[in-house]
Amino acid sequence: MSRLRAKLKNIACVVLLCTALALTYMVWSYTMGVSGMGLLRRAFGVEEQETALYPGYEEMSYATRAVTPLSCAVRAETGAGLYGTTDRETASACFEKMGAVLAEALETAEDPSPATSYQWRDALSGTMVFMDFGGRVPLAALARLMGAQPSESMQGAARYVVLAVEDGTAVLYYKSDDRTILRCRTEADAAYLISLAAEQTANGYRFAYEEDLAEACEVLLLTPQTSVPEVTEHRVLDTSSESDYDRITKDVLEGFGFNAYMPRVYNESGGTRVYVEEERTLRVYADGHIAFQNPQEETAAGYAPDTEEQTARIAQAAQLAYGILSSYLGDAELFLLEAAYNEETERFCVRFGAECGGIRILGERRAVAVCEFFGGELETAYIDLVTFRRTGANTGIIPAAQALAAAPYTDGFGLYYRADGETVHAGWYVEKE
Repeated sequence: MSRLRAKLKNIACVVLLCTALALTYMVWSYTMGVSGMGLLRRAFGVEEQETALYPGYEEMSYATRAVTPLSCAVRAETGAGLYGTTDRETASACFEKMGAVLAEALETAEDPSPATSYQWRDALSGTMVFMDFGGRVPLAALARLMGAQPSESMQGAARYVVLAVEDGTAVLYYKSDDRTILRCRTEADAAYLISLAAEQTANGYRFAYEEDLAEACEVLLLTPQTSVPEVTEHRVLDTSSESDYDRITKDVLEGFGFNAYMPRVYNESGGTRVYVEEERTLRVYADGHIAFQNPQEETAAGYAPDTEEQTARIAQAAQLAYGILSSYLGDAELFLLEAAYNEETERFCVRFGAECGGIRILGERRAVAVCEFFGGELETAYIDLVTFRRTGANTGIIPAAQALAAAPYTDGFGLYYRADGETVHAGWYVEKE
């Protein structure tokens, strides 16, 4: 009988010990990482709303990188020389410095009206900051990415944006297409803009109109450079080993949300490898082009996204493009080429180009990444797996004024890299759509 009591006592001790350990773990889990005030709120039944710090921050950071200008120019005052950024890194620093004033301008802009050629020329000739985004950036989305609430007037897109001081007021100009320049007054801090512009020292840049080589509306920023870094182009999959090919393909599959080990795989003619997962298809072409398809129900109606949705789609596309291409672009960088809704196809298309040192790279395909959305879903995408490398040598270019004087026409004229197979030529070219 005494032995039975001893066994029962031992069992009871074990049960109590296990219960104590379980309760200790539950209390520790409940209070882990919670402040004293948080514990008091829990004790009194006060619920806290869960909030995410910077929701979508990663996607937005990629999109912000994509809308950084390729070049900037600043004039301190009327009659002063022009300061121009030498590459995208210095353009980014200039953009960051001017960002608060630009965000305020986008937030307080009044209804735009067409600017006359004289107003535009005067704006470029006075105290101002000029930004070339390389592609057509939706201004409302730009404002959102800069942390501002865009004015209802900011509904267009622009490659060139100028913030100028006129009669003590900050005035926003933007070129919405080849010929149209719009102008709107803002409540941005003009005095602060003047002080920022005064910090920049002229370094030999100039607009073509200042040399009587073009009209001011053609917005040709001429560089004093007579040489630029030499760049070479390589197709990523051309020289990759089998193990590299598998690694690259795995990265691409995971970038598009595939399970890299589960999709059905088959080969098509020409060396194209096809991966299928449910309704989604990914084609990897022998030359390194990637094509993604995710067919949507045609019975559903597409719609034009509002500003918030546009910004989200741009951010989603930027994260996808950067996530896949950042390891392979080499010395090149992405920039937003266009983000627009097509009423006929009911698709919202986001396209990215490539630049090196702030100089756009032109080629057979103007875009190295394209994402097309139907409603809120990514329906198709195109990625060009290509690498651009600086060789360390410089290649000479003729002076800007000489090249412009010999150009048959000036629309689309500028300093570009033109990719042609493995060779990338730097020079003054006319961009063609």
